[in-house]
Amino acid sequence: MSNIISTHPERARVLDEVHARPFEPITSPRTVRHVSLLSGPEGAAALREAVCQYARKAGVAPPADDARYCVLDGFGGRLRWEQHSEFSSLTWDAPPRNSHDGLALVIEQAKQPLGQIISMTRIDVLESSSDVDFEKIYDKRSLCVSEVHQGLALIATDFRQSADGATGMSILNQGASDIAVGGLVQRLLEIETYRTLALLGLPLAQRTAPIVGDIEDSLANITANLKDNLQGVSEQLLDEITRLSADLEANAAACLFRFGASKAYHEIVRLRLDAIQEVSYQHHPTLDAFLIRRMQPAMQTIRALEERQANLSRKLSRAANLLRTRVDVGLERQNRDLLASMNDRAKQQFRLQQTVEGLSIAAISYYVVGLIAYLLKGIEPPLQALFGTPYISNILTAASVPFVLAGMWYVVRRIRQSHAEEKSD
Repeated sequence: MSNIISTHPERARVLDEVHARPFEPITSPRTVRHVSLLSGPEGAAALREAVCQYARKAGVAPPADDARYCVLDGFGGRLRWEQHSEFSSLTWDAPPRNSHDGLALVIEQAKQPLGQIISMTRIDVLESSSDVDFEKIYDKRSLCVSEVHQGLALIATDFRQSADGATGMSILNQGASDIAVGGLVQRLLEIETYRTLALLGLPLAQRTAPIVGDIEDSLANITANLKDNLQGVSEQLLDEITRLSADLEANAAACLFRFGASKAYHEIVRLRLDAIQEVSYQHHPTLDAFLIRRMQPAMQTIRALEERQANLSRKLSRAANLLRTRVDVGLERQNRDLLASMNDRAKQQFRLQQTVEGLSIAAISYYVVGLIAYLLKGIEPPLQALFGTPYISNILTAASVPFVLAGMWYVVRRIRQSHAEEKSD
């Protein structure tokens, strides 16, 4: 059976992916602190090593060499480490007045830079008996409060950063299970992380927009010159448009990953907001309404710039093709004139050749007749005795002239025909 059917080498990994990063149950009250780091391969390796050192100090098993996620219990709390494609994250949850800070303990173990902080979040999970007034904790101008899990929990935040740079959130547990609270905490952390990552494309779009605008202006000038049908500038315009195309493609390539990532992260934020299933609480907006109202313009800016780059690339391509056609037509016109000039020269050379051939026939005939005259003069006495006239050599020389001319003409004609046949072959 094993010889007929085999297991795909990635099957186990694909099946395990469904169970990766499960929701961790969280009791109330609890304080959750989260940090996401943009780190390259070196920073990610340094963070993994720091987590392994933390695990050894906590007396628990460190993550496996191929692991990208682990949960470590110790020091009165729970540390969760995750390695994503672009960033790494650490989450520490513990009772509110725990004596240890897991995030600080991991950072203390680091021997190399870990990366750049992209998001920091603090979530306070409160008991239902807690006397809490969200309007006193958060900024009223941006306070969002929602009911989730059919009113079994309230979530609140203003998406503003505290003095330590962390975005504060609160969950008031009014009867939700620990696993439900854990899932809600994870989704809120993902919303804050991914909405920050999604908006990373906006500064890049704002820096890129003037460059794209300059290319558009340059293209407008080129098309205006092309419309005016200026002579002698097509090659210069083609060089300019080639340079603009190269600049645009380099610019678009630099933005490609960031813009694509922003759209993907924005979609994750949308999915996480839908999963929470918020219901508006009193007069406060929901997280969905607050974030989408502010994120949508940024994402539209990114999409609009992407569309401008794509349209501009197509326009540059069309203008380049048009200019290339004009240059090709100009070259064909020059080639036509050159061929006409060469044809005229060939005709002149042919006429000259005919003239030279005529002169050469006359010259060769002259020398051949001279040789005949010398020959006849050498045998003139016998000829005079034979024909009985003293001028027989001159008469025979004169009589030979037509035959010599005809013979030379025939020889030259045969030579010309032979050359023509060799050329045609």
